[in-house]
Amino acid sequence: MIDPSYGTTFIHRLPAGLKLAIVFFCSIGLFYLPSLLLAVCSLIFIWCLFLLAGFPLLQPVFELKKILWFLVALFIVQYFSNNLASAALVIIRLSSLLLLATLVTLTTPFSKMMACFEKLFSFTRFFGVNPAKISLGLSLTLRFIAIFSDIAKDVREAQKARGLENNVFAVIMPVLIRSLKVQADVAAAIEARCFDEDVNNKNGKN
Repeated sequence: MIDPSYGTTFIHRLPAGLKLAIVFFCSIGLFYLPSLLLAVCSLIFIWCLFLLAGFPLLQPVFELKKILWFLVALFIVQYFSNNLASAALVIIRLSSLLLLATLVTLTTPFSKMMACFEKLFSFTRFFGVNPAKISLGLSLTLRFIAIFSDIAKDVREAQKARGLENNVFAVIMPVLIRSLKVQADVAAAIEARCFDEDVNNKNGKN
């Protein structure tokens, strides 16, 4: 059954495992085949997926705009370290993967991602590793992509009001501090809910 808050398109209905597998293989493919044409085609294709999922035409632009400062800084570094083609390849490839990961998080309930990861890493129980903790960590990693983008956007707008939008350190430092605070809050929330104890009790019953 599809969570209505996540939409009802065929992309929303795809299994979480299939979506995560697509992200994984696309990441390998884009980095294993350093082709600018392939990167551009993948970006266009992912843009079309946003449209098929029912999002506005400019939704990918809004998502990338949240980390525009990072993309610009990375482009400058790559341009002076290598050349224009290399810089364009890195930015387009990274933008494609970020948009694909964002699309997965926007169309997949958090609980389904956790269940998928937990099932995938169930074999780690034989090594004394808790698969529920791995699934939570990986799910939070995907979720933090969107959260980090929102933080970067808020900080950049705040610094722009102060006339500091062109100061890289004035943007990066608040982003890092707020990101660490969010991570600390999430860790505290997990600890307050006795996540490990609940899992251990469940395993003990089994």
